[in-house]
Amino acid sequence: MINIFKNNLKIKLLSLFLAFIMWIYVMVEADPIVIRDFNDIPVRITNIEQIKEKGMTISYDSDLKSNIVLRGRRSLFKDITKDKISLYGQIENPKLGENIVNIKASLPENIEYTIMPEKLGVILEQNVVIRKEIDVQKSGRLKEGVKITDINISPKSTWIEGPKSIVNKVDKLVCRLNLDNKDSDFNVRTEIVPLDKQGNVIEGINLKDRYAYLNVSVSNSKRVPIKVNLTGKLDEDYKLISYNISNDTVVIYGKQNELDKVKEIYTSKIDISNIREDKKIIANLEIPPNIQASVKDIEIEFKVSKLITKDFHIPKSRIIFNNIQNLDISKNNLPENILVKVVYLEELAGDIDEKDIQIFVNMQDDILETSKYEIKYNIPYPVERVDVVPRYVEIYK
Repeated sequence: MINIFKNNLKIKLLSLFLAFIMWIYVMVEADPIVIRDFNDIPVRITNIEQIKEKGMTISYDSDLKSNIVLRGRRSLFKDITKDKISLYGQIENPKLGENIVNIKASLPENIEYTIMPEKLGVILEQNVVIRKEIDVQKSGRLKEGVKITDINISPKSTWIEGPKSIVNKVDKLVCRLNLDNKDSDFNVRTEIVPLDKQGNVIEGINLKDRYAYLNVSVSNSKRVPIKVNLTGKLDEDYKLISYNISNDTVVIYGKQNELDKVKEIYTSKIDISNIREDKKIIANLEIPPNIQASVKDIEIEFKVSKLITKDFHIPKSRIIFNNIQNLDISKNNLPENILVKVVYLEELAGDIDEKDIQIFVNMQDDILETSKYEIKYNIPYPVERVDVVPRYVEIYK
């Protein structure tokens, strides 16, 4: 009986040993120990808020990444990917300049790891917060004849936060607006981008607002003539020779129904009664409500001349009688001199001479015993007015 018991015990111990050997074999073959490397894992600083409360932040140049080597059973790695590995560390007694951080890892149990490097040098800088206006950077072209009348941006400015060395590089904040083929009002959401003076994008800062919302108003256009609105009258001793305007048309912008109402644009009233010489003035354009114009005013150049009045006494012997056909006519009732009163521009003062003035009478074939004829004149210059005294003469056979 005792021998049987001893034999069974030996068999059981042998079976247990064989089972252990089989388990070891299965573990080695079916779920072996493996080693995996993961590179460039971001390192999270756990006390960053405490650091910011002290007016500091991590320099953009600090490389907060490390590598890790994992060792464990293959079955433990089925849910482990690079983005699920957490490396972290705390900056003890933070100060401006370089600080050393000991890196730790958050991983499932039974996984061994080695972090390389296990310490990082982290540069802390002064944390700066400033507010900057947001500019609109336009690109593309609207449809022909269309113009932007207003751009409303929200927000108009935002806060920038980051390391002093980076924030100081920010020259402006822009949001980019594409205008290609736009011909009506539109709204758009666009990203706010920090730029340096060379127009390069700045990385490593935080913006309170990531996007800006733009409301863009556009208008149609057409070209209309400009009308000069003159009032008053020049003194009788002066004449307005001409006036020239710097623009005789203007492009106006507005909604189509408003544009259809406008046929021309007038200047403001211009009183010419006191003009005595050539003169240039600036006249405002009377732009209707809800309409915009390419120009707000125009220049008008007036040319004015003084009028000269001069009396010329022409002897009656110089009167030419046309068509008398050998008739013997009496000139006894004619005055010795015919008064010719000439009004001309001041510029002609040295040109007009008495000898240049011809006076004549056109006779008719059927002259009566006594006939009345108009004395006419010929002056080879562009004069303004001529009065002949007497205007008529009586001719006797």
